[in-house]
Amino acid sequence: MMHRAVRRLAGLDLDTSPGSHLARLASSHAESLFNRDATPGFNPVGFFLDRLPKADRRPGPLALHEVSPIATRRWKERSESLPEAHPYRPGTLKPIAEQLDSLPDDTPGDAAGPEFSIYIVKPGDTLERIARKFYRSAKRIDLIYRANSNKLAGRTAIHPGQALRIPRPPAPTA
Repeated sequence: MMHRAVRRLAGLDLDTSPGSHLARLASSHAESLFNRDATPGFNPVGFFLDRLPKADRRPGPLALHEVSPIATRRWKERSESLPEAHPYRPGTLKPIAEQLDSLPDDTPGDAAGPEFSIYIVKPGDTLERIARKFYRSAKRIDLIYRANSNKLAGRTAIHPGQALRIPRPPAPTA
């Protein structure tokens, strides 16, 4: 069995700890949506992109399941938390605006803390198996799903190597 430090040096183990370079690459729904930096000087790609029509792509999604989790979360975010300081309302989402507005406002935090631990998905894992491992009940899948709704497209959309937040089990009621 190879020691963890040797695996890391060999590039076989990624450091995903909160202070690592990889952790700083984590996307956020509140980041700016610009695809490129406006750098001075001639940029052939930028030259071409600047000449494309600025109109929204139509028709856009026609059902809620067609909207990415990040776009859904960005829609629900308070405008003062976004870099552009106004609500995220692209024209392509107008057909399902009412459905997006009716979604709950539960947007979990991204970091592990006293209320979460981090679990790395292994081959063969499902949310039900993970719930059984941590809560001794597959019925607790909703706790894990809600804590990771910003990164899961569905209840079966997990993959090996993915980091999931595992909430502490609720305190038993007396």
